[in-house]
Amino acid sequence: MSSSDLNKRERSKRSAIGRETRRAKRRLRKRVIRGLMLSVVGFIGLIIVLSLILPASPGGSAFSTGPDQDTLTTGKEMNAQADLLIEKGQHHMDYSTYPPTSGWYYRLDQEDITWGLYSEPIDNELQVSYLRYGGVLIQYNCNDNCLDLVEKLQGIASRYEEGVILAPYNTMNSTIALTGLLWIDQFEKFDEQRIEDFIQIHIGKGLVRME
Repeated sequence: MSSSDLNKRERSKRSAIGRETRRAKRRLRKRVIRGLMLSVVGFIGLIIVLSLILPASPGGSAFSTGPDQDTLTTGKEMNAQADLLIEKGQHHMDYSTYPPTSGWYYRLDQEDITWGLYSEPIDNELQVSYLRYGGVLIQYNCNDNCLDLVEKLQGIASRYEEGVILAPYNTMNSTIALTGLLWIDQFEKFDEQRIEDFIQIHIGKGLVRME
């Protein structure tokens, strides 16, 4: 066999090896791409599954302590009434609830704000003023034999240096009423968790920023 024939066979062999190497690289590249695509699809599927499962799992909390947000007692949301500043004694339409959750209010400067315990009922218009500052009002209507109830309510209100007011309200229909801006919860028997939940949800949700 001549040297030229040998060279041709050698070149043909090398060319075949080169083609096979290129085909092997292409197959490997396809497998890598396919693997990456499957991984991405699997990861997206995992995210979707977790998003459906985790909200229903126990242990999630709206606050650092306390019950899950979905179980918090928020009360009943009311429609907003006219947000109008009026003078003391000025006539206006009825509130949609008593105690009120929005509507006509008196001027209340920040230096005049007094949170905490009250022994006398608070004017409806002044109540709205406090709600506009993000306050929560705990009010009770009971006879002279409710000292135990009042003491329990005082215990809750005293936990908050600001943002919560406890006062009597002698003309409402329920024994206990909780109000935040646009929200009210009314019930008959003392329920500490219910009161705490309402406070945590609605405190600080006012129209006027405290400075």
